[in-house]
Amino acid sequence: MLRSLARLLVFVCCTSAAAVAQDEQTVRGVVLDRDTRIPLIGANILVVDADPLLGAATDADGRFVLHRVPLGRQTLQVRYIGYAPQLL
Repeated sequence: MLRSLARLLVFVCCTSAAAVAQDEQTVRGVVLDRDTRIPLIGANILVVDADPLLGAATDADGRFVLHRVPLGRQTLQVRYIGYAPQLL
């Protein structure tokens, strides 16, 4: 049975560089199991509809960083084995 990624805590923070004509941002976050608060190592995070494809995997602490994400609101897809995918 797949646990829903809705049961995950995903904390996301966006920052943009200080350049005057900056059109990109950095997205950082953490993927945890909501119930146990255990970091999910190797979860995949993708920016939906990004061209070129932008993605990252979580490290041993469940943290990830996405560089050069277009400015503005973006949809992220989080996938992990044994969990249903989630869009944020």
